[in-house]
Amino acid sequence: MDRREALQLLATGAALQLAPHKLIAVLQEARAVLGAPAAPRTMNPHQFATVTTIADLIIPRTETPGAKDVGVSDFIDLILTEWCSPDEQSRFLKGLADIDARCQKLFGKNLNASSPSQQKEILKALGEEMAEDADSVRYHARGYRGSPPEPD
Repeated sequence: MDRREALQLLATGAALQLAPHKLIAVLQEARAVLGAPAAPRTMNPHQFATVTTIADLIIPRTETPGAKDVGVSDFIDLILTEWCSPDEQSRFLKGLADIDARCQKLFGKNLNASSPSQQKEILKALGEEMAEDADSVRYHARGYRGSPPEPD
């Protein structure tokens, strides 16, 4: 720590000592509330853990925070709870169940219990399926009939 950082730290400490005790109590309470993880409202704990696993595989921690670090699962649960219709919630949760069913079929365990390489394998397969579905939708949206041509 250099001299400037030490002076800033001391100044902050001195300023807090001058603050009213009620303010300090409120700040401590707010920190305690914010620091406490809230229980998911739409997803059950297993579904929440599955979303956390998927999000962390997509945006892992590097020199910057990953999806888990910034609370992506909490945000997804908030979106499901506050903005999605019951049909949309059901479709999302069925999708999570489908991922576990695929893992169970391939590896004999759910996504959360699978190894990192198995988890990546499932996500890669899902990504490829999604790309194929998107290609098919674009193909048919252009008025073509039948199956889209195979890529070169």
